[in-house]
Amino acid sequence: TGAGPGPQGQPPRTDRMFRRGSSPPRAAAGPDDVDPEAVLGLDDPIARKALDRYLDAYMQARQEDASYDDESQFIEHASAAIEMYGEDANLSDDVQERILQRLETANTNWFEIDRASAAGDLDSREVLERRQKIEESVTRDMIELLGEESWEELAGRIW
Repeated sequence: TGAGPGPQGQPPRTDRMFRRGSSPPRAAAGPDDVDPEAVLGLDDPIARKALDRYLDAYMQARQEDASYDDESQFIEHASAAIEMYGEDANLSDDVQERILQRLETANTNWFEIDRASAAGDLDSREVLERRQKIEESVTRDMIELLGEESWEELAGRIW
């Protein structure tokens, strides 16, 4: 009795199709049954090595981009501070350019120290010593160019 005709061109329906509590057959394994490493091919040592190399290069590029952004943001800020101070103190364009060039050099050296430290080429003592030398050098050069009071005011605007 439970069989009836199906739509045109399809097999007849059976009671079995309408039983409560029955579940459809599983066509594929569920997400808990699948090993993601196997699906991605990471169980293959060559594929894993290739992915590791790609991820290392990707992360290095991201870090370099972030470092470049940090470097350029400081220079943009310093440039604006120098320009504003230059207007207030009536500094010539040449003097403003010399200040900016000196700060750009110091900033480049500062970030080179960061990169060397991150690579394990410098220990924390060496990092501190090199940064102090940069600060002392910049301070000496700027006092020579602007005078101590003027440099302290400009430095306060930059940092």
